[in-house]
Amino acid sequence: MGFQVSGMRRVAAILKASGVKVTEVSGWATRGRTTFDPRAVVCHWTAAGVPVTALLVHGRPGIPGPLCNFEVLPGSGGVRLVAAGKANHAGVAKSGFTNSVAFGIEAAGPPISSAEFKVYQALVAAICKVYGISVHDRVRDHREVALPFGRKVDISSQYDMAAFRARVSGLHTSPALAVEHRSKRKDGKPWYPGLRKLGMHGRASGPGAFIATIQRRLNTWEVAKPPLKIDGDFGQKTKEAVIAFQKQRNLAPVTGAVGPRTWYALFDKPR
Repeated sequence: MGFQVSGMRRVAAILKASGVKVTEVSGWATRGRTTFDPRAVVCHWTAAGVPVTALLVHGRPGIPGPLCNFEVLPGSGGVRLVAAGKANHAGVAKSGFTNSVAFGIEAAGPPISSAEFKVYQALVAAICKVYGISVHDRVRDHREVALPFGRKVDISSQYDMAAFRARVSGLHTSPALAVEHRSKRKDGKPWYPGLRKLGMHGRASGPGAFIATIQRRLNTWEVAKPPLKIDGDFGQKTKEAVIAFQKQRNLAPVTGAVGPRTWYALFDKPR
């Protein structure tokens, strides 16, 4: 997808409307690599109680900048837009949470104050709202995703990420979570969101928010053995399961892509 200028500006607009101060670091709109297709959020702390914007922009020995996409500032400083492209924040991480597919947020701390957490959670909620990211499935802290486990301690070694996600989910209902609860057709099936929102192809502009739902429905049909991992990543195994489902239901042409016919068939009841 490349630089996330328009999306990040929409995130900024939501924050500003809620009273959060947002500033732009010079050059943010073209900072980072273009190989960036965000569909997750990874939360970090800076290990400093003061703004470290210069470090986040320019990097440190062994790790070139940018080191995040957003910076949450202490006190009433709000949020800074650091980089619209791929940032070097996660390092070696679990599939679905690597630098290429995850926004990186750095917050001043520890400690992270309650006021700072409110801004942090508002930022994550705004990102999830704009990009259709599932809060409970696609928001993690660095400790949860860094490999090997234990390599990083931020932020869940000191703060409860389950409570963090619950707070974020309460601020904004994510479209990815609402897909099975949104307005439905007369037959009770959720409306097809369209390929742009599915975001399941390399050239799609959507963030892949609905892929987890597709994976759950494929598992209901038992077309993949072992069952697919619900990770929101449309990888080869998920594509092969779609192909198997299309063959089982005689949905020609068999392409491995989830178009409207395949989408609605997935919500039938398995025989």
